[in-house]
Amino acid sequence: MSVIEIRSSIGKIVENTQDEAILKEYYAILLSLLRVQDRMKEVAAYDEEGTPMTQKQLRDAVSSASKRVNSGHSIHHEEAKRQAQNW
Repeated sequence: MSVIEIRSSIGKIVENTQDEAILKEYYAILLSLLRVQDRMKEVAAYDEEGTPMTQKQLRDAVSSASKRVNSGHSIHHEEAKRQAQNW
């Protein structure tokens, strides 16, 4: 089914539905799905604590990390593994 066919079909269903409660439920479901879709577009990544990050926040975090690495504020992988064993 194409997008045009789906829209037409949904339109016909809505036009032929007389029950106000059903229409309100369809409306609520569509709004909820659109909100979820919008939130998903906003999330580009998650930080180490699982908090969602926007694309701008992700770019800023990567830029900041890159600056720290370039300025020598980092440790080698082996040192990180040694430190992790002491946690």
